[in-house]
Amino acid sequence: MYDFIGYIAIFLASVSLMPQIYQMIKTKQVKDLNIYFLFTVLLADILYFTYGIINNDTILYLSTIPPSISHTIIIILWFYYQNYLCCKYLEIENTTPEIDTIIL
Repeated sequence: MYDFIGYIAIFLASVSLMPQIYQMIKTKQVKDLNIYFLFTVLLADILYFTYGIINNDTILYLSTIPPSISHTIIIILWFYYQNYLCCKYLEIENTTPEIDTIIL
């Protein structure tokens, strides 16, 4: 009877991390995100999903799918931008003054 509350929760879980993902893509900044937190939350999502399947609780396991996808995207972006920024830093370190003069 009150399943609509669960479906509203699924919708909110689906959109809750979109602003964070958008900001990460826009700013390419991930230094303030703790990767251990992200992995812990993803593990919790997986355990909630498993628990929902075992107990045949449709709303529980469906509500864990959208945040799990968002957490996975954030983890991928974290690794991508960590590597991206490190490579950019190395490129700057390895440039020669002659090349900088030509570019300017």
